[in-house]
Amino acid sequence: MIVSQIVVVHQSESWEGALDYCRHHHDDLASLSSNRSMTDALSKITGAQTQYVWIGLRFLAGRWFWISGDDLIFKVWSSHEQLQCPAQNQRCAALDKNTKTWTPRDCEEKLNFLCFSA
Repeated sequence: MIVSQIVVVHQSESWEGALDYCRHHHDDLASLSSNRSMTDALSKITGAQTQYVWIGLRFLAGRWFWISGDDLIFKVWSSHEQLQCPAQNQRCAALDKNTKTWTPRDCEEKLNFLCFSA
């Protein structure tokens, strides 16, 4: 089994920019689809320069999904449940390093981000 490493990128990009960067320099934007990957991410984002960091979670075609294809079973949303229909400009998810939860953000916002690197 290949264990992926989570890498914090101290560069501010839009969600799409972060995705492109991760796919070019690493493997992909990080999918925090388990308690283990979430714990790993939280231990690494303390030094991030932005309060929120992009993760590989996106809302498209009426549902939230991990771009890695992982199932969205493990959830750590900032509200009690995930937003079923987020505002048009809140369709990318970021990890909030203060509350340690996922929150919908504007995809054009420039944030640090998490990449997976095998």
